Formats: sequence, structure tokens, C-alpha cells
Amino acid sequence: MKPLILFLTLFSFLHAAHPDAHFKHPDDPAYFEITSSANAIVTNGTDVFITADFLYWSLREDGLGFAMSGFGNATSDPSKGGVHHIRSEFEPGFKVGLGGVFYRNHWDLYFQYTHLATDPPKRREERPFRSLLQPLWRIGVPNNEVNSAFLIEAQAQWEHKFNVVDGELGYNHFISQFLTLRPFIGLKGARQIEHYRVRYLLETSPNLVDDIYRMKNDQNIWGFGIRGGLNTSWHLSKVVSIYGNFAITGLWSYYDVERKDVQITEDKQILQIFNHEVNRFHTIIPVIEVGLGAKFETYFLDDDYHIALQVGWEEQVYMDFNQLIRFDEESSHGDLIMQGVTIKLRFDF
Repeated sequence: MKPLILFLTLFSFLHAAHPDAHFKHPDDPAYFEITSSANAIVTNGTDVFITADFLYWSLREDGLGFAMSGFGNATSDPSKGGVHHIRSEFEPGFKVGLGGVFYRNHWDLYFQYTHLATDPPKRREERPFRSLLQPLWRIGVPNNEVNSAFLIEAQAQWEHKFNVVDGELGYNHFISQFLTLRPFIGLKGARQIEHYRVRYLLETSPNLVDDIYRMKNDQNIWGFGIRGGLNTSWHLSKVVSIYGNFAITGLWSYYDVERKDVQITEDKQILQIFNHEVNRFHTIIPVIEVGLGAKFETYFLDDDYHIALQVGWEEQVYMDFNQLIRFDEESSHGDLIMQGVTIKLRFDF
């Protein structure tokens, strides 16, 4: 509630500074002035707007492969294999936003919250016919490392919780009769939690399962950084337009990464063979956001209200996001990638 009160107080102060500011409709001669405002300003309103987005996005992270098949042995040629990854699935999510337009030149102030959480997708692989299954994570080194000669099954599970707040100060204006640009600057805050689990099943003699190796690898991230970008609208008519958006952020991030490995023996004893809970560090993550789609908008009730609907495709990349603890080279760390359909509804009043 306090952030909402703070926003309304700030917006009321800035908007009151220039009460004579008003939107120039396309049929107004001033419409053709250089940098004429393209903001949607209702006739008798407060110049405040709210937004709500439905997301249907797929999340994927590089560096989460957990097994590889296609290896032969001394008695037979291998069958065709490959690297086994967590399957990338589409998940529902949402965004909610609050904004307002103020000043004589119609700057706008906008805040948006994004939430997306995956149902933990699982992947299971058994040793294929005429092929050995090779583990891609070294569990329990140096003395208890998984031996690929006895690996008959590999499983992995990945869960990610994504929470981000964006604040923008922008200026939406016409640079021609049919093209509008909205450059903006602002800040991004992020809170992300990730859980990655790997399980290897070993058999040292026929029909006798001896050992299970499990890895728990988690990272907890707080981030804050400077964000800037450009929103464009290519107007086909007063109602229909094509939009293309771009933003980039340098996200200063604090990582808290933990890993625990255990061995479960044949007699169900649990042996902890690795415990690392103090991998905490800071880094800067480049974040790239792009979006493309169509927008439909109109005024109604004597221009007292404005509504807009956007449907498009959005992509986001958090570069070098994967900092999970490995025993081999760090170069295997990778990016967090999100993409999918975004449906946005905006209401000005």
C-alpha cells in the first residue's frame, strides 16, 4: 500500500506543475509539430493508467544438461545418443503496472511488476540399448565419483521463481505522422530463486542396485540496476499499430549459491559427501529484452477513457546467469532465456 501512496503523491505533485498540458489528437493541427506528444490523455481524467499482462512463456537455462548417451564399450558399437537436458515448457505468468502522464511535454512515469514461476519440470533417462550413459555432473569427488560404467539411470529437476520490478521515466512522441518513439530510462530490481536436482542410479552387478547419488544445487539472487530502452509504434490507422520494443539493463547482482551431494547406499545409509554453503559474491548481469506485436486502441465515452490491447511475442536474456557450483570448468555456465506470448491490456482514466 505504501508504494501506491508514494506513486500517487509524486504523480499528483508533478502533474499539478503544468495543469494546462493536454493531448493533441491527430485531427489537431499541432499534431504535425515536431515531437508532438503521442501519449493517450483522456479529456476529463486524472491521466493515470493501469496495465495487466498475461504471459505464456518458456524458461530455459544453459548449462543444465545432466547426462550424455552414445558411448560404446569393448564388445559393441554404440547406438545413437545425445545430451539430455531439462525440457523447456511454457508456463503462465503475469505483469501488473501503474503509470501516469505529467508535465507540459507529457513525460510518463511507469512501474511494472513481473512474476513467473515454473512447475518443476523433470527429465528421466535410462541407459539406452548398446550405449553407456555418461554423467555430466561430477558428484562426490575425488573419491566417490559416479562411474559411468555402472550408471543405468539419470534424473534431473529444475525449478525457477522469477520476480522483477521495473520503473521507467519515458517520453512518447511522434517523429512522423505514422511513427512514434518512446525513449525511457529507469531502474530494475530482481529477486530470483532457482533449485536444480540431479539423481544418478548405479548398478554394479546384474539386478542389484547398489548406490544412488543425489545433488542439490541452488542459487538465490538479488539484483538492482540501471535500465534504458526504446518503445516504437508503427501506426497503420488510429486504431491499429505494430509495436517493437527494446530494453537493456546492467543488473548488479548478489548471488548466494549452495550445493550438497549425498550418497545413498544399498542398506539405505545417507552419506553426505559434499557440503558447500558459502559461495556468495557480486557480479553484473547484462539483461536484454525485446518484443514485437500488434496493438489495438480506442477512446470511448466522449474521450473520457482510453483502452488498448497488445498481443505479441517477447524475449528476455539474462546473460551468464547460471552460476551453479561445478567441479569442472566455469565456462560451462550459461544464460537464462525467456520467451513467449504476451497479452497486455491498458486502461487510461
